[in-house]
Amino acid sequence: MIRTLTNQCIGYHPGQSNYTQRRAGISARIREARERRNLSRSKLAPLLGLSEAVYARYETRVSRLTVGRMIHLCGVLGASPEELLAPAAHYLWGENQTKLDLLLACIDKLRAFDDETLQDVFSLLNRLGKTGKSGRSGGGAASAAPLLARAADRLKRVNGHGET
Repeated sequence: MIRTLTNQCIGYHPGQSNYTQRRAGISARIREARERRNLSRSKLAPLLGLSEAVYARYETRVSRLTVGRMIHLCGVLGASPEELLAPAAHYLWGENQTKLDLLLACIDKLRAFDDETLQDVFSLLNRLGKTGKSGRSGGGAASAAPLLARAADRLKRVNGHGET
């Protein structure tokens, strides 16, 4: 019983990487995110209020990031928490890599929408969700069609492919 509760609390998932491997994954994702933004450790560390040596300890798994430091790092890098965390614990986002990749791509797209378009997409998803998991039971998808058309028109305008 205690083992079961402990496993639930630390995010244990059968068949998945252990804690040390997850930490390694997060450290690697932080380094990759920094490198993708063409930032050296010496440039990033002061933006976080850290010395380069202290920051390097996060990338090399010597020190653990606090939640507050992770949030600050996301803000400074312009990275989403998903970008840094999902690959280290992909099973929290989906059953397989394909689903993880799709969810992360959707999150990236959703962040760029204006409020009105985001509301339309949310309404569409709610209506599709009423049809069941497959989205193929009829009424919900049909009732969502007008929302889908309206959202598609807005997206064309936002992406510069339609009239403004």
